[in-house]
Amino acid sequence: MTYQEIMDLRNRTNIFSIRQGIKVIDMHEGYAKASVKITKESMNPTHSVHGGLLFTLCDVASGSAACSHGIQITTVDGSIHYLRAAIDVDELFAESREVKHGKRIMVVETDVTDAEGTLYCTGIFTLMKLGPIVTDEDGVDDFKTGGSASDQTK
Repeated sequence: MTYQEIMDLRNRTNIFSIRQGIKVIDMHEGYAKASVKITKESMNPTHSVHGGLLFTLCDVASGSAACSHGIQITTVDGSIHYLRAAIDVDELFAESREVKHGKRIMVVETDVTDAEGTLYCTGIFTLMKLGPIVTDEDGVDDFKTGGSASDQTK
């Protein structure tokens, strides 16, 4: 699969990410970039971007960087450091870079910034390889969803 095909598959089949508005926007070997447009639903009670959304953005970008090798993965561990509140931002970007590519385990570091490059948080994720990517033709759209992933977002 090409990097574009992997990004398209991830953006089409990750229902949780779709509902959060997260999209993978760039990928090459050992690298991925994801974005999320900030809405009022993204905010916590103190009017900054919710830490759970920041963590999810990091996890999606980290997983995508690992998947750039044409493999399915699962997150084993994730650690994040919140450096400043994300207030009055329109969009955030997570850039992930592979630190270690082992036989079964991969380690990826991720930074979240805005369009101006302000760093809001940084994280490190450990991911386990599961095997080759399963494509739509292999039934991933119907896997435990009771229908197509696109139906689940309606």
